[in-house]
Amino acid sequence: MSLRAIIYWVLGVLIGLGLAALALGALMRADAPAPDSFAGAVDLTPLDRSALYHRGRLKSFDSFAHEVVRSIAGRDGVSDDAQTLPADFAYLDLMIRPEAYDDRPIINIRKKPMRAEMADALLSAGRVTPEWAEGFVEGGLISRRLLETPEASELLNRWSRDLVRTAKFVDEIEGAVWWTRASTLGRMMSVIPPATGDEKTPWVSVWEMFPPGVGEPPTAGHELVAMIPDDRLLPMRAHWGAFVEAWRVR
Repeated sequence: MSLRAIIYWVLGVLIGLGLAALALGALMRADAPAPDSFAGAVDLTPLDRSALYHRGRLKSFDSFAHEVVRSIAGRDGVSDDAQTLPADFAYLDLMIRPEAYDDRPIINIRKKPMRAEMADALLSAGRVTPEWAEGFVEGGLISRRLLETPEASELLNRWSRDLVRTAKFVDEIEGAVWWTRASTLGRMMSVIPPATGDEKTPWVSVWEMFPPGVGEPPTAGHELVAMIPDDRLLPMRAHWGAFVEAWRVR
């Protein structure tokens, strides 16, 4: 890929993030939709069709978001109280407002016998109601907060030692929890191609557009960001910051 092509990619990302921020800004200035209508009102099309680099392959952000959400919830969306949030929205919401999902049942436990055992442990400890336990056994979704309780942690540890029957399903659960972390989602949202023009070089994530936090070592992505001219990098940072701010105030 030539340097000119790389520059066009960078400009495309810049325009895409800018349009998405403008779309959110227009939404906030409009008729102020109720919180439960936000997911249906916001237009994520500019981001959905943006290219994203993952494990040596290019894919659209929309297809990547679907892969991630299926890994977390075992389905293509995340259930809210009144609706199912689409994968692209759920990915961004988990990344930008992670605290809103601490108590929301979004993590899937695939095996029903394991769900029944987990429900019994939590019910015996007084963590949940009988109604919740029954719904969980049938539906399979549990929150991060409940998985962090001593009862759930003890059960997961025991399951992980059973290499024949349950260990691989514990790996799935732990992988799902890992994907719900804002830091994971931010670092995996690699939508900025490297200015080196090397097709084998991983792309830069939205988190790597900004300097590492205190005590955090710089990544290879941070080194690549240093090669992007300020007249392109600074507008990208500004657009992404406006996007996140508009999302949080909703």
